[in-house]
Amino acid sequence: MVTPGNFTDETVFSTPWFELVARSVASDPRPFYSLKLSDYVSIVAETPDREIVLVKQYRAAVDKITTELPCGTVDPGETPEVTALRELQEETGYTTDKLELTGVLAPDTGRLGNRMWCYHAKVRKMEPAPPPEPGIESFNCTTNQLMEMIGNRELDHALNVAALFMSFARGLLKLDPITHEADHLK
Repeated sequence: MVTPGNFTDETVFSTPWFELVARSVASDPRPFYSLKLSDYVSIVAETPDREIVLVKQYRAAVDKITTELPCGTVDPGETPEVTALRELQEETGYTTDKLELTGVLAPDTGRLGNRMWCYHAKVRKMEPAPPPEPGIESFNCTTNQLMEMIGNRELDHALNVAALFMSFARGLLKLDPITHEADHLK
């Protein structure tokens, strides 16, 4: 078994967005390759009407318009909390007085060396609202609509689903009661 902390790293490729790192450990002659990236934040933003704020944007890596939570990468010198508030405001025009940290996750322990900071926030529209961030469309949905989007793979960003799970697990989000058409006939 490898002892954590007993390794040497070599950056073998670098871009402004990530570094490819070769990690050598004493017990294995082969290097382990991973990506060194900035930490991420995801915000489960809940309106006073208990709706969840989502965004749609084009993502080149998967060549499609995705449905996601407001999220982004932590800039150098920024705390995750500052990043979360900035991304929430820039992408949605919402703000909050309190971000609740629901968890810090490892996005992919086999390949990525960063963390994802998950927040839940009760939000309100900013007055005046900032101009929308180019290329991003913000919209709101109920928790039941959110579950439908996950079920039909409209919202398939695994890290966002994990952030939502953290809010549900902490009791901060609840599903709306499901009403059936037959209930209205009684």
